Amino acid sequence: MIQHQILNNGLQVVTEYDSSVQTVAMHWGVPAGISTNSKDGLSAILVEFVQRGVLGMNARQHNDAIDALGVRKHVACGNEFFFISGVMLHDKFKDAFGLLSGFILKPTLPREDLVACKQLCLQAIRSIDDNPAQLASIALHTHHHAQPFNRTGYGETSVIEGATLQE
Repeated sequence: MIQHQILNNGLQVVTEYDSSVQTVAMHWGVPAGISTNSKDGLSAILVEFVQRGVLGMNARQHNDAIDALGVRKHVACGNEFFFISGVMLHDKFKDAFGLLSGFILKPTLPREDLVACKQLCLQAIRSIDDNPAQLASIALHTHHHAQPFNRTGYGETSVIEGATLQE
């Protein structure tokens, strides 16, 4: 049975219980997607940056803790939402929930890692030229959607190069 609740803070929670499975799948969407930013590229940096440390742990410690629970996680940015997903065994949910929620509630955002995150985003932009199918897909997407929904997940080179920690 699917249940939908809206909490006092506006958070919408949708759950579905299935007694035939031993796993839990979570998918959070926070309104911080590609089209919600004033500058095209900040979301791409955000995806990399929040994974650099959470809850006072560095990236390696946090990833090791998630891996030790057997959680398969995914962090991504869509047009309207920043997404965090995880799949785990049901008995690991409580611990995994705390670790995964840290991406939203307590990211470390280490200042010294901003340059590395920007470099990863710029490398992704440069790699597009090596993939003709991706180039065609981006061209079609850009042509057929209105601003700001025609943005790609890569961002603009100038925005990424000039991004600051405050943004």
